[in-house]
Amino acid sequence: MAEAFLKAFPAQTDEQARESAHALAGEQFTVYPTWKWIEMQLKTGNSPVYRYRFEDALPAESGSDGKSRGAYHSAEIEFVFNVLQSKKLPWRPQDFKLADQMSSYWTNFAKTGDPNGRGLPHWPTYNAGDNYQVMHLNFSSHAAPAQHREQFEFLDEQYRAK
Repeated sequence: MAEAFLKAFPAQTDEQARESAHALAGEQFTVYPTWKWIEMQLKTGNSPVYRYRFEDALPAESGSDGKSRGAYHSAEIEFVFNVLQSKKLPWRPQDFKLADQMSSYWTNFAKTGDPNGRGLPHWPTYNAGDNYQVMHLNFSSHAAPAQHREQFEFLDEQYRAK
């Protein structure tokens, strides 16, 4: 399966191999299982599916080496509930704007089943006909076609073969 693996996770250079190893580790931890759940919802659910990727690299903590931890798993929680003040970080004005935006999306979704609303960038549904649109939540939130589908499909094939 090396050829199929290297097509999904290329390693033509040391840097590319590091990036692929990082992607593989992250995808096996949370990204692939979430993708699989979304794919199953598309096939069996009776409601629209909305997919997002949180991309705000949180500000570095005071007293740290000045490096942000990036946009890690669960970093979006304070944004969704619009409670940035619960973490003592040097928040930027853009963080508060993103928190307002995200909490509006989640509130709209809870109320209506659709995250969209007045004044928010349009969040399209996730489906094959629309090239699997993903909402990228950051300082310039926008939707774009999903990336790395070949990696998820490769992992899916491996897990089904077991």
